[in-house]
Amino acid sequence: MKHVRLSLLILATVLAAAGCRRGAQPSGPAVYKDTQLLIGTTVTITLYGDDERKLKRAAGAGFAEIERLNAVFSRYDPKSELSKLNVKAARGGTFPVSAELAGILNLCLELCRETQGAFDITVGPLSAVWRNARESGKTPSDTEIREAMKKTGCARLSVDKKKNTATFRAPGMSLDLGGIAKGYITESAMRVIKGHGVQSAMINAGGDITASGTKPGGDLWALGIQNPRDPDDVLARVLLKDAAVATSGDYQQFFEKNGRRESHIIDPRTGHGAAETISVTVIAPDNTLADTLATALSVLGPEQGFEVLKKNFPQAHALIITPDKKLHYSPGFKKFMAGQYR
Repeated sequence: MKHVRLSLLILATVLAAAGCRRGAQPSGPAVYKDTQLLIGTTVTITLYGDDERKLKRAAGAGFAEIERLNAVFSRYDPKSELSKLNVKAARGGTFPVSAELAGILNLCLELCRETQGAFDITVGPLSAVWRNARESGKTPSDTEIREAMKKTGCARLSVDKKKNTATFRAPGMSLDLGGIAKGYITESAMRVIKGHGVQSAMINAGGDITASGTKPGGDLWALGIQNPRDPDDVLARVLLKDAAVATSGDYQQFFEKNGRRESHIIDPRTGHGAAETISVTVIAPDNTLADTLATALSVLGPEQGFEVLKKNFPQAHALIITPDKKLHYSPGFKKFMAGQYR
């Protein structure tokens, strides 16, 4: 799940810190905060309530849910269900999958259609080509990219939710859930926490943020959006309640050769790194959608991306930064902002 989400600077109660902070002031609510290294990043859960023991149990259940789902969706763990499926997918054919994996794969196919193919989990072969490029320092050839693209495309994957099967229509295919898994896992963990009766909560999974309710006293959760080219520069401050935010960009994982930077986010249409943006921040009602759209809009850019939001995702809002360093806001984004913006 090593999908980089590092341009969200936590400004208030969600400052990432190793270890736990427990207890409360005599006159205030209990707070429980814990950070663990999971899904390839630091995950911080911050909870408020009246009973510290209840908060601790809820946080533990949230972390357990993250670990459980990672064992299903991780492409880095050879024992995960997804990794085992990818081994089989290389042969092509139809294979049984769990109901949980069938559900997210089916959702991914729907999102692929709704984003005009910009979000595509079948880019696994292309991801492998560019991962090898980053490791070797050698630019992949056009032939390598063309051959990898023959093994990609949402039309080459189908899912039967009734039978819980996945069908791969080309040999050599592999799936990469990096553009959705962290958001999906974070959202699922939040549901578990709320199931323990905790309503004031935030999960920060390496910058994928899910916020529930408000902080004590009714204050909203405050986040800062960093300049992708200058981490000390905060471009905007956003306030959240019962919402999620995710950011994707080319500033942490990329391949650069002869002055050209290739983002780790693959454009399924070209086989190269997404070139229309350097950073995309999406606010949505849930992190599954925020995570997915941050990837899709990285590929589409502001013009096409905002059209997709307007048509299919009116509940989501985005800030897109293009290579010319210009900031593009979708119409609804600024209502989440506090103070001045650029």
